[in-house]
Amino acid sequence: MHMQIQRLHWAGVQLTARDTTLFIDTITPPEAELDPEVTTTHRHALLTHHHADHADLGYIHKWIGGTGTLVTHHDVLPFLNVGSLKVRTVGLHQPLILPHSTADFVVHAVPASDGLGDPQVSWVVEAGGKRILHAGDTLWHGHWWSIARLYGPFDVVFLPMNAPRINIGRFQDSGIPIVMTPEQAVAAARILAPELVVPIHYGRHEPGRYVETPDALNTFLKLAQEAGLKVNAMQPGEGFDLKPQAAVPI
Repeated sequence: MHMQIQRLHWAGVQLTARDTTLFIDTITPPEAELDPEVTTTHRHALLTHHHADHADLGYIHKWIGGTGTLVTHHDVLPFLNVGSLKVRTVGLHQPLILPHSTADFVVHAVPASDGLGDPQVSWVVEAGGKRILHAGDTLWHGHWWSIARLYGPFDVVFLPMNAPRINIGRFQDSGIPIVMTPEQAVAAARILAPELVVPIHYGRHEPGRYVETPDALNTFLKLAQEAGLKVNAMQPGEGFDLKPQAAVPI
């Protein structure tokens, strides 16, 4: 069994293993042609947190329907209007197999830190002997070392790095970004030591409301290269397979 990975819009990621598709932080794309293609029988979704640019529940329902399960941390659930979605909550470091009948994926919610003070987790996902981390839109935090020790080595980590400052509602610009900076994302990647880093959560421009750090992606790419990290700046719709390593004869 191997894991297929496709980057979706914004922070969204689609993972496929055997007959199961797993969505993480999937939201409506700006163009219909960026909709995911799904042929599997089983479909489930993970949420890192409830913000609208990560938790588009109507769009998630379109893909997992009434039979799939939406999984999030138990502190996130009170902020969600889940409607007819089937929901399951977990605590930190609590393993969950999806689907229960075949265990194509094993997922763990791990610590993260939200820039607006809301509950948020990152997700460790394993399938076919391959392991990824999806870090939502977390700030820098001190849990990276423990995550690396408990769950590494990682094949791929998806890290936010656009360091936006916002003026939305009661959240006025404090001068401090609400998501990791490119420098912090590179530091996190160095600790996690994955085979591959994929930057996510960048390219949003709302002057006066949501202002990214200028040239965040190129800054991240430059710093990552200097740190000796392998990076794939995947565009929405692009993907690749993570295949198990062949057994080494003894």
